[in-house]
Amino acid sequence: MTFSLIRTDKNNTIHLSLKTAEAFIQRIQTDTQAHDITRLREHLSRGNELRYYAPLGQLPQVYPSAELTKEKNGALRMVAFNGLVSLHVGGQLQADEIEAVKAAAQSLPMTFAAFAGGDGQSVEILVKVCTMNGTLPQDKEDADAFCHAAYSRACAVYSAVLPKDVDSQSWTLMSHFLMPLDPAPYYNADAVPLRIPLSSPALSPVPPLPTLNVPTDSPLAAATRQLIDFLDAHYAFRHNTIMGYTEYRSRSASEEDWKPCDENAVNGLTIETRLAGLNTRDKDVRRYVNSDRIPPYNPLAEYLGGLYGKWDGQDHIGLLAGTVPCDVPQFPRWFRMWFIYMVAQGMGRLRTYGNSTVLLLVSPQGDNKSTFCRRLVPDHLQWAYCDNLLLSEKKQVLQAMHQFLLINLDEFNQISPGIQEGFLKNLVQLPSVKIKRPYGRHVEVFPRRASFIGTANEPNLLSDPTGSRRFIILPLKGSIDVSYRINYDQLYAQAVTAVLNHERYWFDETDVHEIIAYNRQYIQTPPAVQFFREHFEPASEGEDGVWMTTTALYEQLRHWAGSTLPANGIIRFGRYLNAMPNLPRRHTSNGSEYFVKKTISQRKD
Repeated sequence: MTFSLIRTDKNNTIHLSLKTAEAFIQRIQTDTQAHDITRLREHLSRGNELRYYAPLGQLPQVYPSAELTKEKNGALRMVAFNGLVSLHVGGQLQADEIEAVKAAAQSLPMTFAAFAGGDGQSVEILVKVCTMNGTLPQDKEDADAFCHAAYSRACAVYSAVLPKDVDSQSWTLMSHFLMPLDPAPYYNADAVPLRIPLSSPALSPVPPLPTLNVPTDSPLAAATRQLIDFLDAHYAFRHNTIMGYTEYRSRSASEEDWKPCDENAVNGLTIETRLAGLNTRDKDVRRYVNSDRIPPYNPLAEYLGGLYGKWDGQDHIGLLAGTVPCDVPQFPRWFRMWFIYMVAQGMGRLRTYGNSTVLLLVSPQGDNKSTFCRRLVPDHLQWAYCDNLLLSEKKQVLQAMHQFLLINLDEFNQISPGIQEGFLKNLVQLPSVKIKRPYGRHVEVFPRRASFIGTANEPNLLSDPTGSRRFIILPLKGSIDVSYRINYDQLYAQAVTAVLNHERYWFDETDVHEIIAYNRQYIQTPPAVQFFREHFEPASEGEDGVWMTTTALYEQLRHWAGSTLPANGIIRFGRYLNAMPNLPRRHTSNGSEYFVKKTISQRKD
């Protein structure tokens, strides 16, 4: 068994190295000579986010499922399937929690290895898997489908044993994780594979399931088999893991669209079986179509996963950005990073952080802003686009983040400051969502897939200066060219290639500071801040200034302004003071204090 390690240098050149399983386990017990992983963990220990670590893109990524080779054109190709999937247990674990997760994983015979992740706050568990007949698929497409099914089954098995939740993510042949570091990893070369039942005949047929204490030729077994054979002969079924329901279509009309197998469909299928002479009830059909015998299907993963290696090399993302008339010089770069980030989110590549950057297109009505947002998603994926979300319906919003690829916050200027500064600020950075399915009995964790874009008619949009880094405001100088014909396959193939080739699509600390400075011109200025600037200005060391708390400043302003300033506006006023550049501040037992002096006009008065 051979592991593939891939890193990208400063010139975006991909370097592939191969290590046996034993060599890999030895390798992760010590850091590199440059102490790359140790420095990364120090970065995280200071409260910084992983995506803001500048050298992150150059750290090795581990591909445990496949032995890879690099083609002359730089594309990666599978040589052999290792029969492994990786479960990620995250959530900023402490050292004792990491050891507890590793110890629990050791209790299962199919655990091939378990070790601390590269961030030092998670655990990676390598699970050995095979088909029901003990073989492994050799074809890339079959191996990809097998990985998805094996990951789902392994999650179910390990969730019952581990003291911490397994992150709910999809796993493919090309999935990977950051180079780990663990001086005492668990390793079992003789792990017993977890056998995975699959309904696809190309992989491994599902053997008949014996019924307990009932002869397999009993009337009950025969009736059940007749029902399954009839339904499978006339209809194709798949369980849409994004929408959370089973879909079906007639095998005699394979070109027709897949339809939800809802209550009307179940009743119709029941009638079909009864007309065929089967003694069937609707609950029998419902039990089958809602069982784990229906193969899982992820439409986003299937579309995006099938695009790798198909990019023609042309900058389709740049061409699309060129249709937006905008005088912001950073826009092409920002749009490219945001678009690739959106695709990475849809692919399920983001485990620890979500795409927390929101593009906001600003101009008067009639400039095709909403049309542009809608056209970012291909026609056959329009179900994954949403532009009528009510942020006040929090449960609906969380479900939408799991089901959609792109959410358009249309008329962003209508969002209240309270929602913008609270719920929305937290929402856009979530890596996963916790919701209860309809008629569900408990809360479940689902991966987030959605990214955000927005439109507005007025430029003064941001009510929270401390959260401005999450937004990129793009004022238009004309109408967006919607006559440009988008080649969606090539557009998304370019983004998929960038993700899998480890191009940096997240905004690092330099980018964030640049965005914050750029956004200052679009921050709403509340009356309290206007009064503050009229009466006070920052004082420098040696000047005749005074240290004043937020409360003292606000009460002084209310004394001058009267009822114009509300009594409950002090918290928001404090946020603006804290975000003001060049305003000296210090922390004392009385809270934050600011070194200010009266303006010249106030001193004359």
